[in-house]
Amino acid sequence: MPSRLSPIVPPLLLAATLFLLAGEHADSASKDLKSAYVKLSAPWLSTVTSLYVAEPDSNESPVRPRINLTIANRSKRAFWFRAVLTAPEPHPGRTGRALLEPRKSLEFESTQDAILADTDYRFDVTVFGDSAFTDTLEVNSTQFRFPAKAVREIEKRVAKGLKEQQSGK
Repeated sequence: MPSRLSPIVPPLLLAATLFLLAGEHADSASKDLKSAYVKLSAPWLSTVTSLYVAEPDSNESPVRPRINLTIANRSKRAFWFRAVLTAPEPHPGRTGRALLEPRKSLEFESTQDAILADTDYRFDVTVFGDSAFTDTLEVNSTQFRFPAKAVREIEKRVAKGLKEQQSGK
């Protein structure tokens, strides 16, 4: 089971993942990534429900879509890496850093306000040989898109989760 990637900036929300959109993946990000160290899964979508919102008067929905990718170490050595998801404007991206042991994997998660269909999401991975992030071993970048069908399905799941949350279920 992959471990979770800790964000650089602590999250403002304590969240629980409610639904996984199984089978609705984006274009494979891994097909474009030529790496001796990292293997990426195809990105997939899930929803997350906030249990705590820092600003109660916020218009932010407590149920939001989340982009997920599994990042695996395909090498025989441990390394540190920085992963950066750049979402289309005005949506937030996400940066994470972690140590990845040989032949292990972890899950990168990025909660979004919305998911855009047929729009490029950029994913950059930089691999480092040290915890100071000064010994760069590799720099890679890829892009992926979510098909309209996957976006419609996650929008339905967000709406359903919001309705359930508001009704107290």
